[in-house]
Amino acid sequence: MTDWTFLIPLFGRFLLASYFLKAGINNALHWHKVLGLIKFKKIPFPNLVLFAVIATQIVGSLAIIFNYYAVIASIALIIFTLVANFLVCNYWKMEGVQRRNVSFIFYANIAVIGALLLITSMAPGIY
Repeated sequence: MTDWTFLIPLFGRFLLASYFLKAGINNALHWHKVLGLIKFKKIPFPNLVLFAVIATQIVGSLAIIFNYYAVIASIALIIFTLVANFLVCNYWKMEGVQRRNVSFIFYANIAVIGALLLITSMAPGIY
């Protein structure tokens, strides 16, 4: 029987990074909608922010999947997720059903940050 447990970190990194990869691709494909949200939230330099968001999500996720500077990519995604979470998922400024729904997204993002912290604490493996 072959010990396949060495593949678990690879699979875990792939699952976590796929969250950001899908978001980055979606943001690139629908950039005009994302740009509208950035402008609506009155975030300065919206075009630059949009580019940085897409680049961070796509490059960061690929770095984690391929374990290439995965710790640096994880830290970048932690910072991005924290900032985006407080700027976009500010449920405390909302009411009713919207407040409840956005609070779930906010805390799901906090859990993702927890997973990214685990990536930063893991020594790079063979995969």
